[in-house]
Amino acid sequence: FPHLIDLAARNPERLKLVALSSDFDDAGMDRFISRLNRDIPANMLIARDAEGAITRGVFKTYQLPETFIYGRDGQLIKKIIGADWTVQDVEALLR
Repeated sequence: FPHLIDLAARNPERLKLVALSSDFDDAGMDRFISRLNRDIPANMLIARDAEGAITRGVFKTYQLPETFIYGRDGQLIKKIIGADWTVQDVEALLR
């Protein structure tokens, strides 16, 4: 997750990042964010999806974490299941 924050911070004009938390309460999500000890860039939104309405209902996520990369046209470029990716992989998709 820290890599996503860094990626968003380095690409403010090319990247909008939405992170969904599956924590059941705001306190759990806030603890996680504060432990990161990083500023959240303006082009990144972190929201809580405790009920899974977005995670499961919209994105059909079945294993966390999952990363979705969309183009400027709103079309899905890549879905990555798990944490098996590098910042370089994602930056290559942004080009």
